[in-house]
Amino acid sequence: MLFALLALQLAATEPPPAIFEPSPELPVVCLCPPRGVGGAPEPPLARVLDTAGEPSLIACGDLVERFSPERAKAEEVAVYACGTAEPVLALSPLEAAEVDARADGIDVLELASWPFGTAGAWIDVPVWKSAVAIFADLGPRIERTLAFVPPRLSAGEIRAAIEAYTLWLRAPDSIEEPEAMAGRVLAAALSGNAVARQALASWNADRRVDDELSETWTDASQLYQAYAAATGKVPPLEGKAAQ
Repeated sequence: MLFALLALQLAATEPPPAIFEPSPELPVVCLCPPRGVGGAPEPPLARVLDTAGEPSLIACGDLVERFSPERAKAEEVAVYACGTAEPVLALSPLEAAEVDARADGIDVLELASWPFGTAGAWIDVPVWKSAVAIFADLGPRIERTLAFVPPRLSAGEIRAAIEAYTLWLRAPDSIEEPEAMAGRVLAAALSGNAVARQALASWNADRRVDDELSETWTDASQLYQAYAAATGKVPPLEGKAAQ
């Protein structure tokens, strides 16, 4: 009887068994892949949330400047769908871009440096825009469009560009910055100047150039052709296919 009462007393003092409750789900973490061997994942430059509030798209890269929580300028930009190892979009490591998260996707604005600033200063110019979005039935999709807006040159600036090009043809060493000269010729051609347009079409026949200047002339010709094909506002270069 004594043992029975003792057992009953112990049972009465023991706490009731805890009711099992599952732990709340942890938020989905979507980080950028490590940059090097042994590196750690990095936070994204920008991200897009799905209807459940979880990240679905992220933009990664080497941050240069941040403008807002979801908008930044960076290099080596890549866009990933969360849960995938391969990027949906990856730019050249040498390219700079602005990334901007929208409600339904990420815009990647590819930048190029051209001497279109005040007094011919080199500035970053938007050239191409890639709009990346994820669709439930189709997956990630990219829409790429030309974002380039030509600079506005005065008659005097156009004349100065042509004079510099003419001088370069006669005496190449007299031009201190031939790459800037080529960029100003591009600006003059985009303003409708026929001499500048012919220069873009024939620069590699007019004079031999080094690799660096050749790259600038090639980029200038290709950008002009892309603008001509996309807008029809300037005639295409003769003898050169649209890029």
